Amino acid sequence: MKIKHIILTMLVLTVYSCDNKLDISPEFSLTSDNAFEVAEEYDQALIAAYATLNDAGYYGETYGELMELGADGGTETAESLRNEAEFTDWFFGPSDGSGNVAAGWNSPYLMIARANVVSDGIDEVPEENEGSRNRILGQALALRAMGHFDLLRLYGQSYERNSDALGVPVRTTQSLENPTRVTVRETYDQIFADLNQAETLLAPNGLDVNPNGDGSSRYRIDRLVVRAIRAKVNLYAGEYDDAIADATSVIQDGAVSLANTGNYAPVWSADDQSTEVIWSIAVVDQAEARPTSETFFYVNNRLGWVPSEDVLNLYDQANDIRFSSFYSDNFNIAAVNGGPSRIGTTVPIKFSGRNGAIDGVNDIKLFRMSEMYLIRAEAQYELNQTPLAMADLNTLRANRITGYVDENLTGTALESAIRDERRKELWLEGHRWFDLRRWNLPIVRGADCGSPMESCNLSANNFRRVFPIPTQEVVVSGIQQNDGY
Repeated sequence: MKIKHIILTMLVLTVYSCDNKLDISPEFSLTSDNAFEVAEEYDQALIAAYATLNDAGYYGETYGELMELGADGGTETAESLRNEAEFTDWFFGPSDGSGNVAAGWNSPYLMIARANVVSDGIDEVPEENEGSRNRILGQALALRAMGHFDLLRLYGQSYERNSDALGVPVRTTQSLENPTRVTVRETYDQIFADLNQAETLLAPNGLDVNPNGDGSSRYRIDRLVVRAIRAKVNLYAGEYDDAIADATSVIQDGAVSLANTGNYAPVWSADDQSTEVIWSIAVVDQAEARPTSETFFYVNNRLGWVPSEDVLNLYDQANDIRFSSFYSDNFNIAAVNGGPSRIGTTVPIKFSGRNGAIDGVNDIKLFRMSEMYLIRAEAQYELNQTPLAMADLNTLRANRITGYVDENLTGTALESAIRDERRKELWLEGHRWFDLRRWNLPIVRGADCGSPMESCNLSANNFRRVFPIPTQEVVVSGIQQNDGY
């Protein structure tokens, strides 16, 4: 699907109150020409943009688990069916058979197009509904910024804030014109402009945006989410002072707290949003249960990947609550779903299901409080604020590891510790491929890399560290392809 086709049609999706989730169901097709008159209709359109985040081409798979499996976080098994071999063995091209190159391009642009339907027409809402109008537009702009940022991370030629290398096409309105790639700097300019405007438009605490109205559900974008997104963008861009400021604002806000060893496990096993979760994507049933469908397809008990030994060895396995929350060697899935026993094999359970079910139905956590501490610690390290960076690292560890004793690291030892903590905390959430790229590090898989995996090392300067523009987009619009393809 090309951008010029994406923008023409949008599904408006219905919101239900069940479980206070953004449940989605197609209602009718529309364009901006026959669109809306009141704020409530634009809010329904906004849900269509949110729904895109769960696409297989977006955080449902490509920007989620595949960014771990394509790096060094997993070891492939004979059960994998080799569904994602082109990506995980790094021989993908502009017309890859697995579809990740095209899907990773199309899904964010579909979300951007749906957000633009809202932003193009929202001014038609009567002035007496200005509050509702601002909340809807603020969310649409934040989603548009998120889409452009994710595209830049995967297809952009650089992460440097002021780089003149090729970024991605920026779409701020509905248009039939063929897209052109702007520079990385210009891509960032639009991302920051949208986030800054969204922050201004959204209510100070944003509680009226999320379904419960009390901050206990985190499915919508409020001002806190905007600052969390911007903290991450600033980290990638190397704007470390701003990354610290935004992360600090989120940490000190008070609406969301850092989970501790006593309440961390339910974040995963019950999708508990009373702590830790800043923003998540609702997954309501098995039809949407894709967070780890390639890693472990729980319904059919197909174990395609296991965590790499390098990852497992990073944890204090006896005392770190993350280890027992993410992995199990006593997972009796065969008794529930049939198939082979997994007892004795360390398998991923981070997204195995909620409230005792083993069906892979878990919300996708896009931003968590732990990431804010990790962003701030890394940015502080880059600015030689060693004591502050160490303090944040100690805080996070103390809330994850029973009996943890503060450490006092400096230099490269501290840098490595922060990076390892990101790897432990954010495993299988879509960070590792991007982290290694922005650190300019090679992908080096451990000793357990072997058949059916065919590739175990990818250099930092290999052209495939940047995704190709899909062939169909290049052919139709004529935009410039990335180097090497």
